[in-house]
Amino acid sequence: MNQSTSRLRAGVARSAVVVAALMASAAATAQTAAPGNSDNIPIPADPAAQTAEDASNGDEIVVTGTRIRRPDFESPSPVVSVSAAAIQQAGSTNLTDIIAQVPALQGSTTSADTAGSGVGIGASGLNVLNLRNLGTDRTLVLIDGRRQVASVPGSQAIDIGTIPSDLVERFDVLTGGVSAVYGADAVTGVVNFVLKRNFEGITARAQAGISEYGDAG
Repeated sequence: MNQSTSRLRAGVARSAVVVAALMASAAATAQTAAPGNSDNIPIPADPAAQTAEDASNGDEIVVTGTRIRRPDFESPSPVVSVSAAAIQQAGSTNLTDIIAQVPALQGSTTSADTAGSGVGIGASGLNVLNLRNLGTDRTLVLIDGRRQVASVPGSQAIDIGTIPSDLVERFDVLTGGVSAVYGADAVTGVVNFVLKRNFEGITARAQAGISEYGDAG
């Protein structure tokens, strides 16, 4: 055997080793890409893994749900709120006299309007609210967000005189656009009285007056 023959056999042996290494690498790659698949059929990628990969790449993921937001319940509405301090500073014993100072409630009926013999039966001394002069039956009165029993038979009017003024923390006047939520008796709006909680002690109120001539005290 000469030197040329030895070199040829060595070259063939090295080529066989390289081919075997390439075949082993290809088999390992196929097993990694498709584990458990002996027919070399491509297996689709996992959607969850694809979503995680997209999230890691910074792609936008849109999550949808079944709860539809109701913008009509979140839209701002005109609310007038009067606190207990303002009620006390007004210096009136009749709560309706203070409420009637709100422009939208100037058409309300106070006890001074329902005094005397000209008032109908069952309406004497009542204090009822009237928003925008559209009628007392269209003004809903709530106490702590709850409806009350009507004070006039056959009507939805509530006598404000039955609410102790010293227990009122504030009252809120909500006008316009609330009839769809509260019902037909809230066409013009809602007046909600919020009462004080955990009230302790005794409260008293007294008033005195005298005429401009110094008499009739």
